[in-house]
Amino acid sequence: MHHPRQIYSTLSRFLLLFLSIGFSAFAQIPNIFITDMPNLSKLPVNEVTAICQDKDGYMWYGTSDGLCRDDGYNIRVLRSDFHTPGVLARNHINNIVVDNKGHIWFSTRKGVYILDKHTYKVWPLTVDDFDQVPYALLVHTQDDHIWVGGYRMLYEFDSDCQLVEKRELKSSVAMFYEDSHANLFMAVFDDGIYCKPAGTKDFHLVVPNMVPNCMTEDRLTGGYLISQDGVFKMIPEHDGKISEPRYTLERLPKPKDETGRDVPFFTRIVQDDYLHYTWLLSYYRGLFVLDAEGNQLELPATLRQHNSNTMNCLYKDRMGRVWISGFNTGCQVVCWNERGISSIDMGAFQRQTGMVPAIMQLYKDADDVFWIYQDRRG
Repeated sequence: MHHPRQIYSTLSRFLLLFLSIGFSAFAQIPNIFITDMPNLSKLPVNEVTAICQDKDGYMWYGTSDGLCRDDGYNIRVLRSDFHTPGVLARNHINNIVVDNKGHIWFSTRKGVYILDKHTYKVWPLTVDDFDQVPYALLVHTQDDHIWVGGYRMLYEFDSDCQLVEKRELKSSVAMFYEDSHANLFMAVFDDGIYCKPAGTKDFHLVVPNMVPNCMTEDRLTGGYLISQDGVFKMIPEHDGKISEPRYTLERLPKPKDETGRDVPFFTRIVQDDYLHYTWLLSYYRGLFVLDAEGNQLELPATLRQHNSNTMNCLYKDRMGRVWISGFNTGCQVVCWNERGISSIDMGAFQRQTGMVPAIMQLYKDADDVFWIYQDRRG
């Protein structure tokens, strides 16, 4: 007669063998470490809406209650409150860019502001009543100019905060993106995608009737990845040297959420520098990651927590780290481990077995199957 503990131990081994074959229909993301944003507890509110890193390495966070500077030790907050009334008309920060002279440009729910990070003097952008604009898009380009998209207008400023030129548009700006070759892209509502090739002055319509919410460079193909009703590859039809480029679009399979439904709408997209994976952020449906072949990957539990909340920000810093923030879920930083050490997400083990992971021993057999000895269970 078999002892009950032996039977339970045998069943546990079969269960663990089954779990070792795969916890999910999706492969996992290899060689990453995930940490909470430094000084998260010192923010005025647990909602990061925008992230930017300046050339000195300082991190700037937009929140729903002010602009924050993180020097690695402390957080300094710029906002209107009882002690500093009238600093900003609205404390909710939409987006942030930084020029090379130390000016922090940021848009709020009422106006665009400029902060001198050396003196901490702040003033509103008053060109054409920009201090009343409820939302504006900003981009800093490699020639150290700042482009601001307003209602049916496009503004170009230099790093001395002086207006260089303004141009009329058919509608409002939906997106800015500058690639590594200094080509500047702009999407305009009810119009299409425009490109201002590096070293030129004028924008050219390159993809009509396509208005993506976000865009990133695809280092694998030499083209781009954009999102509008799904994700598309935007592939150049030339060698990139002509003044008026043209592109063709190739649709990728739509990522699926945890219920198996297609996710068509994304607000942020980046491609990491290590594995060239595509990271996608859906405001209401969460975070999604695709590998270099376009296959969807499983999220670690520490990132999956965002998928039950609204998502705010996806940002790649100068070191290639990916920052992810959601409403009331804080902000996580994804780092790549180039030495090949990787962590194992035990959240799937807990979901499948109902047991909290308490690993006493770990053994890998000749078939590359991991055997786990669980405390008090065998």
